[in-house]
Amino acid sequence: MSSTVVSKETLVLAALLVGIMVVNELLPIGDLPSILSVIIVVIAGVLMLVPGAWETLYRVTGIGVGAWLLAIGFAATGIAASYVFGSPQPYCEGLNPYRGCLTAYGWASAIYIASSLGVAVGAGHLDRYRRLRRASSVAADGVHEGIVAVEGRIKPAGTTLDGPVSEEETVWFRRATETSTLFGGHRELEQEAVGNQFYVTDGSGRLLVLPDHLNAHDVGEFATSHTGDGGSTREREWSFKPDDAVTVVGVASAVSRAEYPEPYVVGLEGPVIVGTRTLSEIRSWAAQRALIGGALGVVVGGVALLVMLMTA
Repeated sequence: MSSTVVSKETLVLAALLVGIMVVNELLPIGDLPSILSVIIVVIAGVLMLVPGAWETLYRVTGIGVGAWLLAIGFAATGIAASYVFGSPQPYCEGLNPYRGCLTAYGWASAIYIASSLGVAVGAGHLDRYRRLRRASSVAADGVHEGIVAVEGRIKPAGTTLDGPVSEEETVWFRRATETSTLFGGHRELEQEAVGNQFYVTDGSGRLLVLPDHLNAHDVGEFATSHTGDGGSTREREWSFKPDDAVTVVGVASAVSRAEYPEPYVVGLEGPVIVGTRTLSEIRSWAAQRALIGGALGVVVGGVALLVMLMTA
């Protein structure tokens, strides 16, 4: 006799759907919250049940679970406020596709919900920006405990590896097998990160880097990328090679010379950014995303919320 094993992800998705049905029956809410809740559950279900969907989303956006939840809370709070402080118009009146059907409240709420994506982007990059702002730019021989940034060139600390796509000598690489999606993009089916410790040298000395905490999104932004030939399935590689000019940003930890060849290492505590750009360029990259996302959420979302409350 065969048995069917139900995954915990499927059970969570089913529980969310049942919860939405119960809430929609018990609370006097309109079509918009119902539609939103169903969309959120469908998206969450795809991310949980489709292999590689979450990994691909995070690599492309750099937005973690906490930032997405904050954006959902932002959207839900505005919609709830319009019901608390008024009686919103119908979200949509009429179904004529040539004339449109969104009411004033519908337009404002649609814009407000879209602005919640800015909240996710801003929150997702704010922590990066704060770490980059706190980082002290120092020479390799002046490293101290705390967040530091060292610019130099990569030197192997041990054996090197052949890149799976580039077939070039690397000290660290991330490999992903990707498949085509219906929307023209690519989703990761499987991925792995492989590498050894390496040094960053700048003429004054060398800093040992432990690559265990390299971030998939940051690597996707700053590492050298190689894409293999293929049809619906392809191989991709992001890698760092000996003699690459990089900036390393991370927490420097004092260590025992009996365990490590240098008095300080980066990578024992917290995330590490290794980028083939200068520190100012990496800071600008994080600042632009944090500021643009925050402005979209606060300014655009704030104006849209005001219109929602006025038309409710």
